[in-house]
Amino acid sequence: FRWWLEYSGGQVTDWGVHHMDISLWAMGLENTGPVSIEGKADFPTVSNGFNVAVDFDCNLTFGDGQVCRLYSGQNELILSGDKGRIRVNRGGLTGKPVEELTPADEDRLNDEIIKLCHGRDPSGQNGTDDSAGAHMHNFFDCVRDGGKTISDPRTHHRSVSVCHLANIAMLKKRRLQFDPEKEVIIGDEEANAMLRRDQRPEYSIYG
Repeated sequence: FRWWLEYSGGQVTDWGVHHMDISLWAMGLENTGPVSIEGKADFPTVSNGFNVAVDFDCNLTFGDGQVCRLYSGQNELILSGDKGRIRVNRGGLTGKPVEELTPADEDRLNDEIIKLCHGRDPSGQNGTDDSAGAHMHNFFDCVRDGGKTISDPRTHHRSVSVCHLANIAMLKKRRLQFDPEKEVIIGDEEANAMLRRDQRPEYSIYG
């Protein structure tokens, strides 16, 4: 169902949320949303075929002036700043800032990771990656001690909501203004109505 707008948001939300999660965290924007969204996409119109965006390119501008670009192509994230660029994907990190890390920097970053994981080293046995297991450990630790998970619901709502906003802007083919505090699209009722779907009473989650 990932490829039908009736049920999902396609690659914009499917892979997009994984990259948005990291990018918003790195930019210090994980607790807010964009103020302006503008993009374009090709939506297939084949009868009885999937209808989500295939090729897409969307800019999300935040209140502090930072811009996050969500586009199709390589399944990766690129962080650009004054001191260079960092490329992030499931294979790891590359880029000038990464290459310039000293052993002391790496030790400090590892200490920060362990701190975020409530004292647990998220790396697997023999130094292998075990990100799925690390998330499960973190979740169970937080259930036990009442702590906040690394991937907490509030910030991840923000991560996926920017992807939905990108889809709405590209579907409507116009720039949207968004209030990240009230979480409403400003001055565009047609687009604003797409922020939620009517639910059948027996399946409603709104009470």
